[in-house]
Formats: sequence, C-alpha cells, structure tokens
Amino acid sequence: MEMELLQIPEDRGYPTEYLLARIRGRHAYLLRDWDNIVFSQNPFEYLRTTRCGELIARYSQEGVWKCQQIEFQWVYYQMNKGLRDIFMPFFICSEIKTLIICFRYKIRRGNTAEVEKILPFSLLSGKIKEALKKDVDLLSVLEEFEEKFSFHADRLPRLKEIFLKNGLKGVEQTLTDEFLEHTISTGLHPVLKSFFISIIDFKNTITLYKYLRWNIKAEPLFIHGGSIRKSSLKKMIQPHKISEIARLIFRLTGQRVEEPGRLNIENILLKGLTRQIKIMGRVSPDIGPILDYLWRCSLEAQNLSIILYGREVERDVLKEELVYW
Repeated sequence: MEMELLQIPEDRGYPTEYLLARIRGRHAYLLRDWDNIVFSQNPFEYLRTTRCGELIARYSQEGVWKCQQIEFQWVYYQMNKGLRDIFMPFFICSEIKTLIICFRYKIRRGNTAEVEKILPFSLLSGKIKEALKKDVDLLSVLEEFEEKFSFHADRLPRLKEIFLKNGLKGVEQTLTDEFLEHTISTGLHPVLKSFFISIIDFKNTITLYKYLRWNIKAEPLFIHGGSIRKSSLKKMIQPHKISEIARLIFRLTGQRVEEPGRLNIENILLKGLTRQIKIMGRVSPDIGPILDYLWRCSLEAQNLSIILYGREVERDVLKEELVYW
C-alpha cells in the first residue's frame, strides 16, 4: 500500500556512500545559530538571507513547508531502491502533513489553485495528487481517500465522519495514529523501528500530559506500539497527578524535571528524541546519518515556523519554544 501513496522514481538512484557524502556537505546549510536569528533586530529580514529565504519571502509559512519538501524530494530521488524502501514510512508520515494542508484549502470549494501550489514538490503519487486537485468539496475528497488511506485491512478510517465530529485536527490525528500503529507492526529497519517507537512514546506522553494537565474527562486514546505499554499508560491516569509525567520524561529522555505543569513538555521530549537520533547516526553509519539529516530538516522547519508565528512574542519566550541541536 505504501508504494501506492508515494511516487516511484524510474531512476535507480545512487550508492549509499555517495548520498552520505552529499548529505554531509548539505549539513552546512542547515540553520544552527538560532539565538542570532531570534535576537536579531529583524528576524524576518534575517531569514530572507537563508536557503529558505526566497520561499519564505514569497509564501511566508507555506514557504517553510515548501523548503522542507524540496529537500526531502532531493534526498528521496538520490536514494537507491534499497534506501527508498527503508525510508518509505518516514516520507509517508511527512506527507500526511501535505494532505492536511490541502484538505484545509478544500474546506472552501474552488481553492484548487491553492492546492496545486502545494503539490509540485510533494512526494505523493500522481493518483493522489489528481484526487486532491479535483474541484470538489472536502467531504467528497475524504470519502474517496478512506480506502486509499486504510492502514488496517479490517477497517476503514471513516475520515468523513471524523471530520464532521472533530474537524481537520481529528482527521490528522486519525491518519497519523493509524499509520504509526500499522507501520510499527511491519518489518522496519532497526533504526527506523527505534525512531517510530520513540515517536509513538512522544505522542503518547503528550496525550497523557494534556489529560492530566487540563483534567480532561474523556479517556485519552493512546497509540499501540511504543516502548511503554498502553496498559501502563492507563494506570498513570488513575492517580490523576501531573507528577507522573516527570517520571515518564525521565524514563524516555534521562532528564529530571520539576513542576512539569509549568514546562514545555513537547520541547523537552523533542530534544530528547533529537539526542537519540544523533546516537543512531553513530551506531548505524549508513542509515543513521540519513535519518539524522531528515530529522534536522524537520526541526529547522518547525523552528522557522515558530519564529514566523511569533513575531510579536517576547524574544526570550520565543527562544524557549525552539529546539536546539
């Protein structure tokens, strides 16, 4: 099914050693000096001088996503078939965001032109792109996509029903959660398996944190397949103490935190995951560095989006939202 969702290049790609050498060179273009950007006189003008600057100046937030798409597309097309097969789940997970951006435009029928602007650098297959370009409303698109994005043979995701009940946020959560549960049960490369287990742990911890922090009444929905069993997570619900999160963060990242209710838990977890991926790069010298580079591209895009959204935010506060590496 994964092969139907993404483009399949006709080119055989390049040897792994060649791609690794090219990626080492491209590392130099990733932004690192976030303090210099955040505390510059005009961060937005500073960003215009970076590799994503032209796209940001033209498209603002969407320019950040386009910049990441271009880099991911470059890596994907440089890969040989063996590498593409290994990293296919990573790229599909990334393209779920492309779908959601397109769905957002489809809410108002007639925004086909806006959808077409998003897709040129997307790795989604031609059939998926054509379906997104149709001049129909979002409910019609979701109904058509229910079968295309059925990650479980025994059930369809009911995207139309989910949208009517929980909006696009619910659709994105359903697609992501079902994809992760499906993917972790397949024969992943050990590095990618470790990565997706960590992603599931990350999402489950955030879910538990929101439940405990805001005293949400509805029982939280955890994703199956992480290093922490769903049954263990459910037990943490019973005391209804936010302190449970501190214990969980220490287990996942090795970092001790006090008063987790006052901290940016997502940021702490992302930093912990980034350290783990960096270690993977040393343990697996062929697959690890590629994953590390793709992940850093994702973090760069996230940081850029935060800076663009936070133009009116105090600089010290903005800095705390960024993930450094």
